[in-house]
Amino acid sequence: MRHRLSAILCPFSSPPLSLQLMNKKVRVRFAPSPTGGLHLGGVRTVLYNYLFARKHGGDFILRIEDTDQSRYVDGAEQYIFNCLKWGRP
Repeated sequence: MRHRLSAILCPFSSPPLSLQLMNKKVRVRFAPSPTGGLHLGGVRTVLYNYLFARKHGGDFILRIEDTDQSRYVDGAEQYIFNCLKWGRP
């Protein structure tokens, strides 16, 4: 309890986590699995992450997760790229 009290009485002893993170570059990713079509929820996530990174001068990374080779669908990667190209400016 004493530790919490000292943090309240002396708030400038260390900067809050939000201030510590402000110096870092934003980096977001979208990692779909090439096991079929891109769902509407995935498209929403892509759009949100892309706009968030753009607003904060960060990076948006598309990473195709191919860890489940038994469920891999031929052409799924190209389908994902085509869906994302459709929505780009």
